Amino acid sequence: MQRLLETVGDGDRVVYLWGLDAPTEKDDPTGTADAIACLCLIQALARTKHLESRHFSLITRNAQSVHSDERLLTLAQAPLVGLVRVAINEYPDIRFQLVDLDHEDGQDDLASLMEELSANSPDEEMAFRSAGRYVHRLVQIRLEEPEPVAATSGLLYELEIGTPGNIESLRFREKQRRAPGSGKIEIEVHAASLDYKDVLKVTKILPEEALGNTFYGDSLGMEAAGVITRVGEGVEDYRAGDAIVASLPNAFSTYITVPVDAVFLMPKLGNLSYEEAVSVPRVFITAYYGLHRIARLQLGEKVLIYAATGGVGMAAIQVAQWIGAEIFATVDSPGKSDYLRSLGVEHVMDFRSLDFVDEIMASTDGKGVDVIISSLLEKSSPRILPSSVHSVVLSRSANRIS
Repeated sequence: MQRLLETVGDGDRVVYLWGLDAPTEKDDPTGTADAIACLCLIQALARTKHLESRHFSLITRNAQSVHSDERLLTLAQAPLVGLVRVAINEYPDIRFQLVDLDHEDGQDDLASLMEELSANSPDEEMAFRSAGRYVHRLVQIRLEEPEPVAATSGLLYELEIGTPGNIESLRFREKQRRAPGSGKIEIEVHAASLDYKDVLKVTKILPEEALGNTFYGDSLGMEAAGVITRVGEGVEDYRAGDAIVASLPNAFSTYITVPVDAVFLMPKLGNLSYEEAVSVPRVFITAYYGLHRIARLQLGEKVLIYAATGGVGMAAIQVAQWIGAEIFATVDSPGKSDYLRSLGVEHVMDFRSLDFVDEIMASTDGKGVDVIISSLLEKSSPRILPSSVHSVVLSRSANRIS
């Protein structure tokens, strides 16, 4: 191949046609030999120094699909297409073209091919069919998005995702109030909390199965604080005007209608604001249920709170201090360590390495801790847990305790 290319002059083009003679023998049904020959030719072209311009055109027949109803593709030529697509990225000094001819050997094929090769087209991939010339081209377009509305007082709206995976596409859209049915209430939202799970939903990082096992689905906002505006039939414990906190879907709305069992009265603790109250439900219920009900953490016992400066971690610290347990906490920065020590947490360690395991063992005379609570750690080191105690690992993304 190298000696062959030495005979090529500047401005000449290398056109690979061997793929058109795709073998049909059983010993090479996928054209491996052709792909190896094509690879050797591309590598030789890359090593050729005397060429000022290097052009390589791969010619195939019916190796790419243009329409979904096209006949079966030529399988033996498909590896050549994949090979050249990789070469486009690996050899930027070579200008590649992939030209796919129609599945029927027409008389116009040669004329169309020669016209394409001499046209110096900027397109990298094209296909000729009886209906004309098709190109593989990425074109930036602008979609006509619905006009967003401003989140202003008196306007009915809810937050929605415009383009999945694009956090910049978040927008408000108008919605209608819905009268509460039997066993339901309507809430005017004064504050809603932003959960990390909301961010994962918008960016499409969260797996679909993690969305499907909760009644929140892919809606945005999972906690709200506000005032009851209307109650449905059968609701006896709540009335219009009650300040409540709720765990519910679509919390980023002006009004929400939800089942009555999703809400509870806002705690009357001094001058608790709606913004403060909305931070309570999910993290404190998780921490309280995990430590008090499941792990049965007792006065004087030792608890490891992994990633302690997260929402669940901060709530777990308060629950553990209320119980009177000895707290071991892990964080990922010195600033967070200082903050936890200001809250009275004595044992603060770095979870970016497993050194915290040895630190815990040294601080407990080799006995380890009694309980572990974590929203990140799926498998704890058995060295820091006596075999006779409970381990609690909280999975916030799946909304479950295991």
